Amino acid sequence: MKITKDTIVPIALLSMVVVLGLGLIGFGIGSFVKANQTKTWPIVEGVVSFASIKTTRDDDDFLRHEAEVTYDYELNGKLFTNRRIHAGSSDYSKKEDAQAVIDDYSVKSKVQIYYNPDNPRDSVLIPGKQRGGLYLIFGGLFFLGMASMFLPFLKELK
Repeated sequence: MKITKDTIVPIALLSMVVVLGLGLIGFGIGSFVKANQTKTWPIVEGVVSFASIKTTRDDDDFLRHEAEVTYDYELNGKLFTNRRIHAGSSDYSKKEDAQAVIDDYSVKSKVQIYYNPDNPRDSVLIPGKQRGGLYLIFGGLFFLGMASMFLPFLKELK
């Protein structure tokens, strides 16, 4: 196909949709890989310093409830603070789901923290769990499917 001023816009749009789809799939797979890696991280004891639910409205006016847990831990004499519960998002559409997460983490309680030996600032409370990766993969597949529907149209642009 010869690229002309009449074909450049459809080709550019199709390319952007394909790149977006592949990017979403890549991020989704990366989320699963990261979650899996956390299972092998070393463990250190830490203390919960804050636990709460933060409720906000998203762009579509839906309530989102984020489980917020802040914890402190020490490695080699250096103090670290983090709030990552697990790989992926910690927000929920149901407040009860967020509450179920923070119920396990009362303030001043001792917890096991899984930390990245290559970057001790990187840590989680729940290893192996991730949220959102599957949505990214399905979203990417959706965009790739949409792009494939335009392939016959491109053939007509010759």
